[in-house]
Amino acid sequence: MYRRALARLAASGVLGSALAPNAWAQAYPSKPISIVVPFPPGGGTDVLIRLMTERLGELLGQPVVVDNRPGATGSIGNDRVAKAPPDGYTLLAQASIIGVFPHMLPGLLYNPLRDFAAIGMIGETPTVFVAHPDFPALVLKDLVQASRRKPLTFGTAGIGSPQHLGTERMTRELGIAAEHVPYRGTAPAVTDLLGRQIDFAAFSLSSVLPLIREGKVKALAIHRSQRSTLAPEIPAAAEQGVNDAGSSVRFLLLAPARTPEPTIARLNATLNAVLRVPDVAKGFADRGYEVIASTPEVAQADIAEQERIWAPVVRQLGISITD
Repeated sequence: MYRRALARLAASGVLGSALAPNAWAQAYPSKPISIVVPFPPGGGTDVLIRLMTERLGELLGQPVVVDNRPGATGSIGNDRVAKAPPDGYTLLAQASIIGVFPHMLPGLLYNPLRDFAAIGMIGETPTVFVAHPDFPALVLKDLVQASRRKPLTFGTAGIGSPQHLGTERMTRELGIAAEHVPYRGTAPAVTDLLGRQIDFAAFSLSSVLPLIREGKVKALAIHRSQRSTLAPEIPAAAEQGVNDAGSSVRFLLLAPARTPEPTIARLNATLNAVLRVPDVAKGFADRGYEVIASTPEVAQADIAEQERIWAPVVRQLGISITD
């Protein structure tokens, strides 16, 4: 099925730029490529990259392998790539929230805005605000009235996560009295939400979409300007008058700074070609992710934009993560 899809894409010209025979394309790559995932196997970043590695390898003509380097909130893997030779053979899979890291992770040995060159976007999973089915709220503004009866608690998968920052901004904007309860991952937070130990929560849609469809949790809103194609029945926060900056997790592929521009261009064209393969897009959707293909410039700008949006929130909250 994949090879037939690839043949159709080649015939339509979609793969033309990825496979164009020119001098630099012939020179690179000449050996296996490593994509560092700075988190343990099985997480969202790891899953998305593994959906693409075989296809990337076929188009590039060299094996593409995943190198999991977890620890220090991703900084171990990030630092490894920041200091790798800028030759296109050691890449990094991360989220654009990396732009905020200097503001909440003291002692970083790398600068996300200076030490990486973006290759392109990969995919996105939006934040969804959810509550127990019996909780007396149908939309975000219902939380205002609920918090006037008693202060609320909300859970996320961790301090400084996009979901945490986005919820803090949302509650302040609407005037909701709510205390953050951080967890080490989504699973324990979901357990407490189902057990009514917390009032509502903010998770990535990919982590709770099955629970929403099964009716085990109630979705109040997707935190962005438009509804998600993965769950179009859930209203967007912007429809409810909430700031549409959103707190989606957008994944991207990075190389060390000063990687040659032709190498970045080859990788970007190949990445975008793989993202257009139907099997890959379906694999993303089945796991609660939307495909995003982009230019390197758009991906680089998104890192800076995330820093602009969320750095003031981090400073206001006084977040400092030492892991």
